Amino acid sequence: MKPFISIIVPVYNAEKSLKRCVKSLINQTYSNIEIILINDGSHDSSNNICKTFVNDKRVKYFEQQNCGVSSARNLGIDKAIGEWIVFVDSDDTIDGRYCQRIIENIQENTDVLFGDFYKISKRATKFITLNEKEKNVNKSQFSNFQKWILNQYYYKEDYAISTVWGKAYKKKILDEFNIRFPEGLVMGEDKIFNLYVYQNATKGQYISGLTYNYYCDSISASSRYRIEIVENYEDLLLQIKLFLKKYNLEQEFSEEYRVRIAMALMYYILLDYCHKDNPKTYEKRKNDFFQIIEKPLYKNAIENISSNTFPIRQRVLWKTIKIKNFRLIQALCYLNQKLNGR
Repeated sequence: MKPFISIIVPVYNAEKSLKRCVKSLINQTYSNIEIILINDGSHDSSNNICKTFVNDKRVKYFEQQNCGVSSARNLGIDKAIGEWIVFVDSDDTIDGRYCQRIIENIQENTDVLFGDFYKISKRATKFITLNEKEKNVNKSQFSNFQKWILNQYYYKEDYAISTVWGKAYKKKILDEFNIRFPEGLVMGEDKIFNLYVYQNATKGQYISGLTYNYYCDSISASSRYRIEIVENYEDLLLQIKLFLKKYNLEQEFSEEYRVRIAMALMYYILLDYCHKDNPKTYEKRKNDFFQIIEKPLYKNAIENISSNTFPIRQRVLWKTIKIKNFRLIQALCYLNQKLNGR
């Protein structure tokens, strides 16, 4: 029997969590599924762990050289034969009735399914779901979701909107509109994928009990020193711009795009220019800051985005950026790192 649901798991050096992840998939109460494991050039024991599951005829295993999570997911989409696609990261799990809930509740003409998730860290576990008014996902709501992806301050728990996990996608829409992950993009690939999905989808559906378990890294990537943050984020901004241009949305989403640029500039400051692990001298970091804010892309955002756009911490930082006081910016970043225990 042709599987109804294809579950795609990109795997890279996941030996510590991989068994837990795959067991949550093979133990689904609904069994008409296929599980596609894509080993993206792991150099730990992930390869051997994957092979221990291939005796289950529902498990398909593929290997490729390390090309990144986008490439691995794209290979999974191409290999999938199910009517619905579910993405699961190799350090996460899904509820035992995840697939069963899809079968029992799916409505006609639905293109995207949304569920709930638990955000699990060593400190706490937090349950996150869509607001009631967001659970009726029509074309207008998809447009709102796109705005929230571009400006996450509209929607604080943007995981529920921007990530590809905790959802299910009709494979037909991915193939019909050739929607795939942008390969080579180091960050934000989920966001770009969903921008295209939401643009082309007609109907979404929220299903209660469609529960995903998201395990957070104890040292978040959002707080590490990232020497290539500018290059990586500008690649993301380019992908967003290409999307807006393709669908003639540049005017409609101009404000959200400028806010995303402002967010990028704040990320550069927090994760590079003023990060405690940056080995550059104060003068060199200061020069880097003044060089980038003179670029038209960022200059326009500084001139047009109000500080009131952001929550209090980012609001204060943005005000100091607007007055171009690097010494004060560095002091604020130092205080922020202290408050976050870093």
